[in-house]
Formats: sequence, structure tokens, C-alpha cells
Amino acid sequence: AMPWVFDQPIRRYPLKELADAIEQTPLGRERALMTLSYFDTMNQATRCAVPTLLTAGLKDPAVRPEQVRAIFQALAAEKKELVELDWGHDWHPTMIERNHNWMLRALK
Repeated sequence: AMPWVFDQPIRRYPLKELADAIEQTPLGRERALMTLSYFDTMNQATRCAVPTLLTAGLKDPAVRPEQVRAIFQALAAEKKELVELDWGHDWHPTMIERNHNWMLRALK
């Protein structure tokens, strides 16, 4: 498991490829964790002060719903919205209209 993905088991690529490389490289884990901490969404979310819309696919195997909820809770923005869809990692048919309407409301 990798801390930057909330200690979730890694079962598929591209994260599995990273996990494999870490295991095969001396000091791989330490180096990877140090580098990836700069790009960790949780660390960055606390600095996000602009309106933010997050969509969680409840069947998403790449970005699990609990990860999206944790990022949502960490957001510093006042105007934020979390939409949960019974969907995977792909675009949901309602997303374009929903995202457009959200932007119109959030940017007032």
C-alpha cells in the first residue's frame, strides 16, 4: 500500500507500475515518497481556496470514493461541492451539463 493513496492496496496500473519500480530500486520507497509528497492531492487541497467541484465515481477503481471524500474535506475553499455518481472513472453522461451549471453558480 502507498500512503499517498490513503494506504489503499495497489492492484492496477499506472500505480502498480510505480509500486513495482519502488520495490526494485535501492531507497526507492523513500525517494518516491519524498518526491510524490510534492504532488499529493491531500497536501495541495489544503491550499486550494477557489470554488471546487469534485466528482466521485462510486465504482471507480483508480480514484476510490473515500479518497475523493478525504480530498473534499481537506479543501480550504468556501464554495465546494461533492457529487457522487454510481459510475466508474469515465465521464458520466450528466457531467457536462452539471459542471457547466456548477461553474455558473460558483463564479457569481
